[in-house]
Amino acid sequence: MVRTLVVLALLGGVGFVFYAWASSGPEEKITKSNERKPDRATGVDDTGGPRKEPDSAGDSDAPRVSSGRVRVVRVARDDYLTEPLTIPEARVNIIRSQVVGAARQGQILVLGKEIPPDGRRQKPRSSREGEGDAVVPVDVPFLAIEITAEEAKRPGVKAYRTADQKSWRRWDKLDPVDPGKLKVLSEKRSFELIWPRMSVEEGELIGLIDPSVARNDTQIKIAKLSASEAEWRASGKTKDEALKRYESLLKAAQLAPGSVSPEELRGAKLTWERYIEDENAKLHAINVAREELQQALTLLSLHEIRAKISGEVKEINKYLGEAVREQDQVLLIQNPYYLRVEGFVEVQQAKKLAKGMSIVVEPIHPEGPGKVFRSHRDTINAVAVSRGAEPVIVSASDDATIRIWSVKKGRNAQTGKTTWDGKELWQVEHPSPVRSVACTGPAAKKDLCLSGTADGVGRIWDLDDLKKPPVELKDVHRGGINAVAFSADGTRCATGGEDRVLCLWDTETGKALSQKEAHGGAITSLSFTPANVLVSAGRDRTMRTWSIDRGKLVLEDEGGQLAGNVEQLGLFHRARPGKDGKPDAQTLVLIDQGRQLSVRSLEDRQQQGIILSSSETVNFTTFALFSPDGRTVLTTGADNRLQLWRNPVFTTHGRAAELRQYIWRDSPTTCAAFAPQAPFVVTGTRDRNVVLWGMPAEDELREPEANATIINVGNFQENSTKPVRVIADVFTPTPGLMPNGTATMVVYPK
Repeated sequence: MVRTLVVLALLGGVGFVFYAWASSGPEEKITKSNERKPDRATGVDDTGGPRKEPDSAGDSDAPRVSSGRVRVVRVARDDYLTEPLTIPEARVNIIRSQVVGAARQGQILVLGKEIPPDGRRQKPRSSREGEGDAVVPVDVPFLAIEITAEEAKRPGVKAYRTADQKSWRRWDKLDPVDPGKLKVLSEKRSFELIWPRMSVEEGELIGLIDPSVARNDTQIKIAKLSASEAEWRASGKTKDEALKRYESLLKAAQLAPGSVSPEELRGAKLTWERYIEDENAKLHAINVAREELQQALTLLSLHEIRAKISGEVKEINKYLGEAVREQDQVLLIQNPYYLRVEGFVEVQQAKKLAKGMSIVVEPIHPEGPGKVFRSHRDTINAVAVSRGAEPVIVSASDDATIRIWSVKKGRNAQTGKTTWDGKELWQVEHPSPVRSVACTGPAAKKDLCLSGTADGVGRIWDLDDLKKPPVELKDVHRGGINAVAFSADGTRCATGGEDRVLCLWDTETGKALSQKEAHGGAITSLSFTPANVLVSAGRDRTMRTWSIDRGKLVLEDEGGQLAGNVEQLGLFHRARPGKDGKPDAQTLVLIDQGRQLSVRSLEDRQQQGIILSSSETVNFTTFALFSPDGRTVLTTGADNRLQLWRNPVFTTHGRAAELRQYIWRDSPTTCAAFAPQAPFVVTGTRDRNVVLWGMPAEDELREPEANATIINVGNFQENSTKPVRVIADVFTPTPGLMPNGTATMVVYPK
């Protein structure tokens, strides 16, 4: 039966091989799935187009594939970055922290930072005299070893001299523990009381729990070591004497047999051997005393509170004079420079990331107001800032006034940070609510202010002489004036209103030079370029450009389409190298497109960069303004988030990074203006406040370099919709990166 089955299997195998050989033909080419093969009989491919015959000379673009060969086509991969990848709202965590606990129980004698020998104190002085500024002296015990007078004179040796005229230095772990050479001394040190965010170094002494008992115990152990050594020496002498007696008896027995009884001889030998063992026991007692002294020193050191890591004091749980038990938490130290950042990305983006990639972690800088000016009785509609290093702020309100405020820059002596102060100088009353305001720029000859009111009248005020009657701009607008602007030289000004009319005026005389119905809706924004080109925007969601020809407005460009949420759009003029090496001018404008702002060139409407909202559901609203140097852009959103961005045009990778989040949660922000020659920006709010905000320092405006490395990219499945965790460690100290806060992770393409 088995033989029959084997034969049948062999016959079946031979038949299958013969069938495969007979039915096989030449191998066909492997083509892409979207290639169409033409029908050779009809000359038409399956798309209905004519069949293309190959050129007799050969088609250089078409691959030559001979019959029987296989063609393998590599599929393009999408696992590398072509543009910056941004991971917002990444969580910042501490890597290194130390919970400092009490290792022994007792009273806290001191908790703070030691004052160096030069007397320089590091703690910020309290505003109230004597509050927490006291210097606390304390005796810190330590073990000392006796040294010679010559050794005490060696450079680098800190010697201590006692009343018995002996010289000592601090005992080191490498020093021998010799009896009679050790002593507990104390050193008087001065400390500043501890304060939050106090910097500490690894191993630094920052506190002391009363060590009186441990100090006395150490003295006892030193005395016990000396006593054990004395007993060992006495035991050695006794052993030597017993040996001499035994040898004397042994010699006498040899010289005069019978003169010494065997019992007496054995007793002498036994006494000698007993003292040998006694000497060994005393030697072991010395070693035990040494270990007990080491134990006492360990217990003495446990009364010291030392930092095991470098960092800052985050929490203070106990204070001077309080009693603590073992393991009580005294304070918490964190190192704010060793941080770990965790964020989440989609699967398709996670495929482009790998362990070891260098990234940039950008801190989110929340900042409070530098100064709040309160005096208005209704909503702030517009703000402006005059020229000069010490300018004035002009605010316009529905309470029918403009108010003028002084601004003074200072510096906090304790923290070194910039401070702002000021007060109300003037209150200028109007017959109706004031809707708009503007000031002349640095190139103007006069320091002027232009206000536009709800009754359609503009007024030009001389800020150097406010008692002088204003120049009135009237008899043109049939509704409120929403937007006003001065030309660069201050000789002309423009107004735009609810009636859709744009009007050009002579600043000196108040004469209307030209007027146009400029938009299909109310005009909301006006800006002049240095070349006297006027840019207007309105609620018809358009931006238009106007030139001035012999005092007349001439429409140059219909402009771009706007989303309609940002009513006040910024403009920035800059000089740049031209193609032929000569200076070339470019004017940048901000185009509102909902969740993003497009930075475009006014001359050719080419996009230069994009500012993308940090929230996927919030659009930009109200205003978007360039700073005077064009390096930053101020925006606000529907969530009342006031943000300062780095202008993407001035970055290497063309990405707009968030530099500041100005925090004002009380009510929406309605308007804003940069100081043309001072480092601040001012905003107005619906709750009647004028708010001043400081600008970032020069080093913060520079584009950051890589400061972190990806250490892990979470596992993911190809078709999964679950976000993938990305973890990076920050290896460079980054100002503003706060533990337990949030940051933005940015991965740039190589």
